[in-house]
Amino acid sequence: MTPGPPDDAAPPPDLFHLMVDSVRDYALFMLTPTGHIMTWNQGAERLKKYRAEEIVGRHFSIFYPAGDVRAGKPEYELRVALEVGRFEDEGWRIRKDGSRFWANVIITAVRDATGGLVGFAKVTRDLSERKQSEVEREILLETERSARLQAETASARLDALRSVTEAGLMHVGLDNLADALAAQVEALLAADHAGVVLGDLQEQTPLAKRGPAGAATDSVIEAIVERLMRNQTPLLYQEGLDLGARQDARSGSWLAVPLVVDGAFIGVLYAGSEVTSRFREDDLALLEMMGSRVALALEHARVVEAERDARAQVLAAQESAHVRNEFIAVAAHELKTPLTSIRMAAQMAARRLAGSDPGTHTLLEQVVAQAGRLNRLIAGLLDASRMDMGRLEMLPEQTDVSAIVRDVVASTRRTSEREIALQERGQVVATVDPLRFEQVVMNLVDNAVKYSPAPQPVAVELACEDDDGFGFRLSVRDHGIGIPPGLRQQVFERYFQGHSENRQSGLGLGLYITREIVLAHGGSIEAESPADGGSLFTVRMPMAFPDPAAHLKD
Repeated sequence: MTPGPPDDAAPPPDLFHLMVDSVRDYALFMLTPTGHIMTWNQGAERLKKYRAEEIVGRHFSIFYPAGDVRAGKPEYELRVALEVGRFEDEGWRIRKDGSRFWANVIITAVRDATGGLVGFAKVTRDLSERKQSEVEREILLETERSARLQAETASARLDALRSVTEAGLMHVGLDNLADALAAQVEALLAADHAGVVLGDLQEQTPLAKRGPAGAATDSVIEAIVERLMRNQTPLLYQEGLDLGARQDARSGSWLAVPLVVDGAFIGVLYAGSEVTSRFREDDLALLEMMGSRVALALEHARVVEAERDARAQVLAAQESAHVRNEFIAVAAHELKTPLTSIRMAAQMAARRLAGSDPGTHTLLEQVVAQAGRLNRLIAGLLDASRMDMGRLEMLPEQTDVSAIVRDVVASTRRTSEREIALQERGQVVATVDPLRFEQVVMNLVDNAVKYSPAPQPVAVELACEDDDGFGFRLSVRDHGIGIPPGLRQQVFERYFQGHSENRQSGLGLGLYITREIVLAHGGSIEAESPADGGSLFTVRMPMAFPDPAAHLKD
């Protein structure tokens, strides 16, 4: 049963209202504790097509497909947000006009200074284009895999045929080749008719047909081809051979042989004469010998065409992948500017309201945090596209690695309010890219916090690997849901999500980017599943950045 209409809520301060209402790329609005809509910004009107006077006061389940409403999904999302503080999901949502769009939704419980529930903040982002890009990317990948397999098969067949096919036939198209072969048969046997038919009884494809046309002649050809396709044995047609309803006294004499490649029947080669008893058994034997060569030549031509088409598809897939990476790079760069502006505006508003309006200050801090998370997701996409194009630049310098680890741990403690134990075994100073190494530490620690529910602790350890100071080791240990069996290497693959059903799953890029950064430093990373549960990620890196020139010499 849908709860009753909400109580009137006091409007937010003018500054906050102005900031939220000016955002057009996101739907930002407040819900009452029962799920009814209290506020409505321009982004919400632009995305969902409702005006404020049409939607304020209605239950937010109006945006969900009927099946989700029947399943109780809206209530479930509010329940989760109430229990854990926030809920994030991607799925189909409904606009006013009934059209669907793929949305990223974040619902955050908003509480006042006493801890009482004020309502829920809801942020909706339209990801329809990204969803379409993902679908197109999967289609491109599948096309590339199929094309590669077809090319490999075609190449294997080509190698088998090349040794037995005449050089003059190697570069002839299938249709032209069939006509040329039929002409050779016609000339060699002094026949009045010759032709090639590929396929079977259900799907016949006449590739070549030489000789004068006529209803009686066409009827005999159809009967001979049908008979040979049924029993697949050589045929010498003379007077007295029963062709059923297509029998004709003026049908002359005909030869027909099956075209077989590697034991597989692919079609029929035939020759005909207007003269009765024109052909003999030795003519049939000769046509059989030609049939073997014709079958190989035709199959070879089909393989060449398949290989050419496969190569064209692979090139098209590669070009599409390049265009996609360029698009992601440009889109990520363009998104960072407005997102930075949103974050800065929220930070300024939060500082001004810190003392006068704690509830709104808390809400703005959550907006800042979510903007930071979006910024990290965009940065991940940008890094992934740069890696695809070989443009991920490293700027190594002498760096206090221990200080970076301490700063990341302290920052995560503040933002997540989680217990994170840090153990240092000696001061570590190494030549690394400080920003990229900080990214490694943040990804691993954030991953541990994300998949290790409170109050489970997270342990971080930094130590010199060897007594001579050659390398150092960073390990991050959690006691969360762990890594599914058999997926220890796959967790580092791009877009891989071992726990995609987890409501906190991201894009599946964090560990992939982490691995690439570590490898670029000449290090290694591995994932383990300790016997007592959870996950353990271990990074080993040298103190000195690898010399590219030395790598090229190897």
